[in-house]
Amino acid sequence: MPELITIARPYAKAAFEFAAEQQALEQWQQQLTFMAQVVADKQISQLITSDISPEKLADLLLAIAQQQQPDKYIQQFIRLLAASKRLTLMAEISQLFNQYYLAKQNIQIVDVISAQRLTETQLAKIAQAMEQRLSQKVKLNNQTDASLISGFIIRVGDMVIDRSIKGRLQSFADALQS
Repeated sequence: MPELITIARPYAKAAFEFAAEQQALEQWQQQLTFMAQVVADKQISQLITSDISPEKLADLLLAIAQQQQPDKYIQQFIRLLAASKRLTLMAEISQLFNQYYLAKQNIQIVDVISAQRLTETQLAKIAQAMEQRLSQKVKLNNQTDASLISGFIIRVGDMVIDRSIKGRLQSFADALQS
């Protein structure tokens, strides 16, 4: 949802800038990813939207996170999100933080959606081709979607490369409509 990303962006950016300043990017990335998984839990998400006080909610989440040993700044960040009633944005904050983290490392996320599961060799060829095209390292996210019939779709930011049968059929249908 674009509106959630828009609301989450200032929190993620502030967290990223602070973590970079503290030279704790990897720790923050791990903590935020973990907290996003915790908040995604059905029971926890119900608690977040309930009438529980922000302080008690933050205490509960930090008790769960204790196994990850969050530092005092991450704990303050969780408390801030609870007080602001923004814990529901944890997945988006984590996602944006990860994007900033990868961008700092000059790594581009490339989504590859294929009709069937791709082999490691195929994924390596796609990664190599995309690294050459983008002139930077890439990290592939591979998903399958049987509705593509055959082929694949590659998404990088705003760029889409559609080499699927479904995409070709849609282009053909659009051409016939014109």
